[in-house]
Amino acid sequence: MRKKLVAILSLSLATPMFLSAHNNNYDQTTIVNSVVEESQSIEWVTSYDEALKLSKEKNKPIMAEFYAEWCPACNALDSITFRNEEVVNLSRSFINLKIDTDKKENIGVSQKYGLEFLPTIVFINTEGGSLEKQVGYAKPKKMAQLMDNVLKEYYGK
Repeated sequence: MRKKLVAILSLSLATPMFLSAHNNNYDQTTIVNSVVEESQSIEWVTSYDEALKLSKEKNKPIMAEFYAEWCPACNALDSITFRNEEVVNLSRSFINLKIDTDKKENIGVSQKYGLEFLPTIVFINTEGGSLEKQVGYAKPKKMAQLMDNVLKEYYGK
């Protein structure tokens, strides 16, 4: 009985950390005015090595989303932020990478970028260096501003 109580208490303390991350401004009632059609959504690659290769070939920075299917804030990024018209348009200037943190093959990449919370967006240069990081859910306007700032920094504008 005591072991069950300790396990339940441990889960109840750990779960909010992963579900909400820190600096979380996730709001399930957020209404998005400009959502794009599915055919105009962000194109993602799922291999870190492939993303680095494409980044070098096309001279584009990488926008890497570290996520898990069970993560509500990650799902909100996909259904709200990453369907926003401005975010989708800006994403065309990046190599877009989705890293499922529950897959064993992605442990090294998650460690390389110091992943602690979900979701985490890491902007990466062509050499694999981190440019910027967003921890937790970001509303479309905030994500678009961050993407724009990364592009200005990357291209020196």
